[in-house]
Amino acid sequence: MKSFKINAALFAVVLGLGAAFAFKAPEPKINYTQSWFSYTGSGDPTDPANYVKDSGVPSCSGTANICAILAADNSGSPDITPALANEINADLHSHTPSTDVKLRN
Repeated sequence: MKSFKINAALFAVVLGLGAAFAFKAPEPKINYTQSWFSYTGSGDPTDPANYVKDSGVPSCSGTANICAILAADNSGSPDITPALANEINADLHSHTPSTDVKLRN
């Protein structure tokens, strides 16, 4: 009978833990607005500290260097996600601008 009580208590604990993790509350979505950020021209182009927020769409021409990026506005700095960082690097390598990355000479 003692073994049954221990097994029942252990089962209840495992069941309780499983239920606690199975019904995780959804994380709140942060709704950032998209803004253009101009590259300062120095430093890592995937570092948010190297950008300043633009009031509109920047005028960029060329294909050699980063000019500006379109990113979520995170309190005045661009939210450079891993996907956007990959896009920046790919565009620099291919010398081809994309929807979210503008280049200049």
